[in-house]
Amino acid sequence: METKGIGTSAVIAIIVIIAIAGIGGSYFALKGGEEISGEEGDGGVPAPAEFEVSNLVFNPSEVEVGEPVVISATVKNVGDLEGTYTIGLKIDGVTEATENVTLTGGVTQTVSFTVTKDTPGTYTIGVNGLQRALRISAPATFELTNLTISPTQVELGTPVGISVTVRNKGDLRGTYTVTLRINGVTEATKDITLAGGATGMASFTVTKGEAKSYNVSIDGLTDTFTVTKPPGVEILSYSSYYTGGYFYVVGEVQNTGNQNAEFVKIVATFYDAGGSIIGTSFTYTDIDTLLPIQKSPFELSSYPDQIIVDHYSLQVQFRTTSEVPYRELQILSHSSKVEYGYYKVIGEIQNTGSQNVEFVKIVATFYGSGGTVVGTSFTYTDLDTLAPNQKSPFELSSYPRTALEMGVSYYTLQFQCRIK
Repeated sequence: METKGIGTSAVIAIIVIIAIAGIGGSYFALKGGEEISGEEGDGGVPAPAEFEVSNLVFNPSEVEVGEPVVISATVKNVGDLEGTYTIGLKIDGVTEATENVTLTGGVTQTVSFTVTKDTPGTYTIGVNGLQRALRISAPATFELTNLTISPTQVELGTPVGISVTVRNKGDLRGTYTVTLRINGVTEATKDITLAGGATGMASFTVTKGEAKSYNVSIDGLTDTFTVTKPPGVEILSYSSYYTGGYFYVVGEVQNTGNQNAEFVKIVATFYDAGGSIIGTSFTYTDIDTLLPIQKSPFELSSYPDQIIVDHYSLQVQFRTTSEVPYRELQILSHSSKVEYGYYKVIGEIQNTGSQNVEFVKIVATFYGSGGTVVGTSFTYTDLDTLAPNQKSPFELSSYPRTALEMGVSYYTLQFQCRIK
């Protein structure tokens, strides 16, 4: 009987062809009537899921404390079959989070984690074998130190320099507003911009027009400076009179500066009705050395010239001194009366210090009802020398001017002496 089919020789031929093709490194075959092909070694079986992780990225790349940063990586299934892969985020070797990713063969996906850190520093970020350093920066924070005032004592109208050191203790660049307050009131502000870790200086210049002490504060730092009046002696009041044909001027000066003044000289220029100079005179204050704010009377005359004065001018000159007069004296009591028409003052003074003193001088200034100086007089204690705690009486008079002529309303007493 005749049989149809592939002969023996045909089968042999197919096997030979396959073998020969296999030698070339590729194959093909028929399966279920379909042709399949592949590379040698895969046996025609799809590769299992296999994953690769790459491209570790931080967004943003620079971040400060308390700000979120997104950490991402790219995951690719380089196999043929679908599979699931676990992506793990490690910070400084400690697993912080994981995420399972399921991908079909050849597919790529980005996996992200969001991290926020409250402590500045450098952290090692790891994602499945990838590793990178993440810097968490401290924000700009500022510290103020070394408040400096120069000079700490000035005269009116002289500028004062005020400065403070500013340091940015953070990592990031920032700007700080430095506020200067004087006597609790905002005087000025200044912005200073510093990089992280940098130090700078904020400086101010102020000028004050009132003589007093000023309190300075900048962010809790405090100090003071003092404004004083420049050396000066002012004539406070004066009046004039004739006696014996001579023209007299009596008045009072005050040391308005911040230093002791000595050799305080008052110069008078006398004019007639036409404005021509007809005479001049000078004198020194009855108190030799004037402390700041201290007053002293003075009196001068046209003697030996008998002149008719229409008007006059007064000027004052002095020099400053660091010498401090002995002040350890006390006027214990005093009283006044009019005797034989003259104003008389009687009193007692005591040496309350520890040194012997001599030439103890008591100076009286007489004032009229309006506070204008109308007369002056001085005397020395009856005892030439006063030992510590010793007392001495004194007496002075308005002679040669009568109380009626002067119109005395009240008087003041001062003293000076010399250490023996």
